[in-house]
Order: sequence, then structure tokens, then C-alpha cells
Amino acid sequence: MRRNWAQPPVEVVADLTVDGAADTLVRVALERWGRVDVLVNNVGMTSVASS
Repeated sequence: MRRNWAQPPVEVVADLTVDGAADTLVRVALERWGRVDVLVNNVGMTSVASS
């Protein structure tokens, strides 16, 4: 599905277990759009147990 955005979305990959990664996400948004209107906290983690 293609949308006609005024500015296209930006994808930022970050490891939020690393100090400062969340700050980088906010900085990228502020540099790109000048503000943050909505923030969705959607973090996934997985653990693989040894057998």
C-alpha cells in the first residue's frame, strides 16, 4: 500500500538496551520534522534458552 505523505516516514533501527539509543530516536525525529507528535513504545525482545 502506497500513501502520499507530505514527507515520507523514516526508519530508524536502534537497540534500546544501549544507553542513548532512545535519545538518538528523538534527535532524528526532531531533526527531520522539528517535533514529536506521537510516540509509540513498541519494543520486542526474545530469549533463547539452551536445552
